[in-house]
Amino acid sequence: MTVDQILDGALQLHQSGRLAEAEAGYRQILARQQNHPDALYRLGLIAHQTGRSSLAAELIRKAVAAKPSFAEAYNALGNALSTMGRAQEAMDAYLRSIKIRPGYPEAHYNAGIVQMNLNLKEQAEASFRRALELKPDYLKAVNNLGLVLMDMGRLDEAVDAFNEALAIKPDDAGVLNNLAIALKSMGRCAENLKIRRRLSEANPDDPVARSSMIFAMNWDPAYDAEAILRESRKWDQCHAQPLQRLIQPLSNDRDPGRRLRVGYVAAEFWTHSVSFFFVPLLRNHDRGNFEIFCFSNVERADKITALIRGAVDGWHEIWRQSDDRVADLIRERRIDILVDLSGHSVHNRLSVFARRVAPVQINYLGYPSTTGLSMMDYRLTDSHSDPPGKTEHLHTERLLRLAGTNWCFSPLQETPLVGPSPAAAGNPVCFGSFNHLAKITPGIIDLWAGVLQAAPASRLLLKSAGFAAPSVRRQITQRLADHGVDSGRIELLGRQPSIAAHLELYGRMDIALDTFPYHGTTTTCEALWMGVPVVTLAGEVHLSRVGVSLLNNVGLPELVARDADEYVSIAAGLARDVPRLQELRRTLRSRMLASPLMDGRQFARNVESAYRQAWQRWCVTGEAKE
Repeated sequence: MTVDQILDGALQLHQSGRLAEAEAGYRQILARQQNHPDALYRLGLIAHQTGRSSLAAELIRKAVAAKPSFAEAYNALGNALSTMGRAQEAMDAYLRSIKIRPGYPEAHYNAGIVQMNLNLKEQAEASFRRALELKPDYLKAVNNLGLVLMDMGRLDEAVDAFNEALAIKPDDAGVLNNLAIALKSMGRCAENLKIRRRLSEANPDDPVARSSMIFAMNWDPAYDAEAILRESRKWDQCHAQPLQRLIQPLSNDRDPGRRLRVGYVAAEFWTHSVSFFFVPLLRNHDRGNFEIFCFSNVERADKITALIRGAVDGWHEIWRQSDDRVADLIRERRIDILVDLSGHSVHNRLSVFARRVAPVQINYLGYPSTTGLSMMDYRLTDSHSDPPGKTEHLHTERLLRLAGTNWCFSPLQETPLVGPSPAAAGNPVCFGSFNHLAKITPGIIDLWAGVLQAAPASRLLLKSAGFAAPSVRRQITQRLADHGVDSGRIELLGRQPSIAAHLELYGRMDIALDTFPYHGTTTTCEALWMGVPVVTLAGEVHLSRVGVSLLNNVGLPELVARDADEYVSIAAGLARDVPRLQELRRTLRSRMLASPLMDGRQFARNVESAYRQAWQRWCVTGEAKE
């Protein structure tokens, strides 16, 4: 057989997935012609396909050395280098491929991916657009164009890009997921949930799709806690209970007073709102009585990840590890109490908890509703967020109410000093909210319009990433205009360049208005920390009572409204009392520091007491909950 005949045969084997036979064919060619560029290139492709990226790069470099005009090989070299984390070298390879063949859409697309990873957003946009000029039906290019536009805050354009991608492939789950994220960022929660439900129904065996749908229900006021409980029980029935066959006997020492091994599982061990409340607990754990482990499902670590990692006794990366492997790891570490910080939020590992990998399993902090899991024993809360006798029926977990507060806040970094109240300088009183746009429902906009009408000279400052979208700004200003609020009284700001810049904006606000029914948590604490009082409306369930807990624990129960009329009255009354605003501006930070809300040591003792109570029950009964 000639070299060309061997190559044709090897290519057919390669295309049919018979990689070992194809590799043998390519090596047969190299035995005759050691620098045959096509054989070297194809061998490199197989090496990359089988996870041997270093070998792939070595082989493909030989191919381009033998054939410097080999555009496809330079593109493949870029792919291998990118997989190895050598982004700049990969970029150089893609640019070389494009220089050889300017009309090569895949090379432009791959360059765009690396540029996204290097945070070169404008360049990535240009690369994806060029790929689409060359190949208009390039699904991956238009989808990633949508992602980079979303990351740049150009949400209207991102939605258009995702819809263009769906015109190419209407049922693509990845594109639908990205569209749902964009819609939620724009406050279009019903549309987000519609897509989540569609994905769940199309993939009934996918626990992630159903979790995403349940999480989306929390953001849509059309669904109450009972509806969320029903869907959460279905998740347990469909995805968790079948895993109970994997449960293994636990051999933890049933000594009620010994040092306990506590494990925390979360995807939020980075600069995420959960960390602002988890780190104070972590820093204050009694290491004489508790050994602390973290199982981190973080995709991209940052400085907060490093801070948390340095504060624990054992740290384990579980991103991309299978549930079975994570379950084995937790059993190997003989964890006594395993705490889930994610609930049904993104990248959760509830399927691990379904395997009963620790004697006591607890949900806490990162999710406002029940998990629905029969294997989740407890949920940490407090009597403000879950008044005794009021919400037990909405949880499959037993509620463990902490003394005083369920929350302990820390800014985690240096923050700006508190400046004077704008109203004290003679400016119109400024109300504001920096909550996620998904929490700013039409109902709360109507309520805020009532506040502005009751304080006719006041202004409203809103900040959320979604306000970068012109359609969102028009929608908000029009709804307020329908209530007679002139657009000149409203200022809408998008994402800020840093946390410090975000916090400095509180210097322009006199009174923060909490959202409803989904209360703020981090935003409320940040407002109080920056000297800005917060007015909240108390609901009946946890997600609409967080503000009740926070304000009571900082000593401001008078700012909690029982109904919409009282919410307007409290806010308007504060606006008329400039001396009180000045006094609150001057004292709120010190009041917070002296409150249970920032007493990390006492908070940790309260949490540990709850852990010990649950542990002792298991030691006596062999069951975590009654």
